[in-house]
Amino acid sequence: MSEKVAKAINVDEIVAFYRDPLGKELLAHPTTTYREVPFSLLMKAKDVFSAFQENDDQRILIHGIIDGYVLVDDHVTLFDYKTDRITPKTGVADIVHRYRGQLKLYALALSKILKRPIDHQYLYLLSANRAIDIDKS
Repeated sequence: MSEKVAKAINVDEIVAFYRDPLGKELLAHPTTTYREVPFSLLMKAKDVFSAFQENDDQRILIHGIIDGYVLVDDHVTLFDYKTDRITPKTGVADIVHRYRGQLKLYALALSKILKRPIDHQYLYLLSANRAIDIDKS
């Protein structure tokens, strides 16, 4: 790692992540924590875009990379990191609203890959040093 890259790393944010319950869960289960998981998902266009409601035949192919998930016993926890800054105009609720659909698509894809439901979905807001459970927000 170059010195320039090393200086750009915010060690306090990394420590804060691993002090959060989500970070602790990842540390406790390193062999069942998966990161950077690519996926492809074929969906009816009407399930993603309201403009296609009248056409049931059109499909879209969605590609993405899931930041990560962890399997613990019989539970699956999906997580996605976000670097958005919280400002007076953009609060936590705004960020959750912006990314809720993305995380729901990731959960759908992951549930198809694993052939099981996703129990928890978190956005980890790096600027706030906290995980947001999108099902409870």
